[in-house]
Formats: sequence, structure tokens, C-alpha cells
Amino acid sequence: MDRRGVIATTHHVLEGSARAMVRLGDRQEGEVLDILSDDPGCDLLMAKTSLQNTSPIPFGDSNKVAEGEEVLIIGHSPGWERILSAGHILGSRRAANLELLQISAPLLAGCSGAPVLNKKGEVLGVAAAFADLFRELNFAVPIQYLRTLKPARTNWKSLREKAVRFQASVADAAVTEILVTRDQKQGGESAASPLTIRSAYRPGTVYFKSGREVLCDAAWKEGPTVFLVLHGKGYAVGYKEEEIDMKKSFDP
Repeated sequence: MDRRGVIATTHHVLEGSARAMVRLGDRQEGEVLDILSDDPGCDLLMAKTSLQNTSPIPFGDSNKVAEGEEVLIIGHSPGWERILSAGHILGSRRAANLELLQISAPLLAGCSGAPVLNKKGEVLGVAAAFADLFRELNFAVPIQYLRTLKPARTNWKSLREKAVRFQASVADAAVTEILVTRDQKQGGESAASPLTIRSAYRPGTVYFKSGREVLCDAAWKEGPTVFLVLHGKGYAVGYKEEEIDMKKSFDP
């Protein structure tokens, strides 16, 4: 963010933490000292670190992004560092009171909080949500939200509040709706039926009738829709029940 060691990331990356370390590309390490600004409602925060003389990345204007614009994401995933993911802006999608950028660049587990850059090297958004490897359901919170963050409670207790969660309803390979919730149940406790994935270990495998298999951390059913939280993602994707081999995937 600046030359004094202030960083930005998604709230859910540090959610529930009491301590965090930051490592730069040159292997220099620093500690997160304080939470300066935080908004779990848009899943963004800014924090002061012990790092000094840092090199900030310039901001672009996320209000002026164009569909088809090329973007690049520089992120990390367990076991991998400095992963480059290229793609395009597919447009913007309204989710509750948030405006999200939908991008084709894949977001691997661990890439949340990574900058989404344009060809000029300007930040257009912060990678926030991975939904499905097989569909272009990758989202970023526009950088404009980061510009308007208000001062937080300036202590780690602010991280006890859960960030928003995204649920994408999918029908016939198209996104029909993106829901923003504070937990994995939508429409009340009675509206969702938890499903136990048929596996001796977690994550469990969910089998599709098409032959596709996915690892999931959680699943529940709402009406004819089955919501799956893909392993390590924290975001749910909804599928038609008829697409899934329910007997093979879930315990009765």
C-alpha cells in the first residue's frame, strides 16, 4: 500500500488470527503489528507491518474496467509461491450490496488477497473468491472498496468477526445468482439440510453423474439445489441435485 509497510489483503485470510507474518518476494519477513482498517462486509482489510521501505503497487480505477480487459494475478498456493494467473475481465456481478469483478483468471487455493493487475501493473481488485475450477466463477473485490475503508477497531479482536461468504447458484453451466451470507446457511436453519459426505476422512469426494469428481469440505441441500464448498476454498457453488450421484456421494 505504501513505503511504510502497510499491506492490504482479504479479511478471511487473517480471520480468527492472533498473529501473522508477511514475507516479501526478496524473502524479507515482517510481522503484522496492527489492523488499521477492516470491513468483513466486503472482505477487505489493511494492516500495519514491521516492514520498512516497501515498494507500493499503484492503484487503477476499478470503475473504468472494460469487459475483455486483460488481467494478471500474482498469488501463492500451498507449496507454491509467486503463481502467475492470466485472464480477462468477464464483467461485474451484483451480489447483495457488493459489486464484484468476475474474472477468467483461475484462483487457486491460497490466492485470496492477491492483487488483480491490469497490463499497466495497476491494481484493479483484490482476489476474493474461488468457486469452481470447471467454470469461470472467479471473483475480485474492486479496489475502490479498499479506498473507502474506514478505520477499524485497531486490534486483533476485529478479526473474530466472520467475513462474508459467497454462494453461486449454477444452472446449465451458467451463473444464475450470487448470494452473500455470513455463514453457510441461507434462508434460515430450516431451509438448509446438511449432507454428510461419504468418506472416512475430510475432505470427502462428491461424484457427478458426468464422471467428474471434486473434493469438498462441506455440503448441504436447499430444495433441488446441492451446495458444495470445494476443498480449501470457503465458498459454495450450487448444483442441480440431478447432476450429482447422491447415493455414492453422501451418507443417508
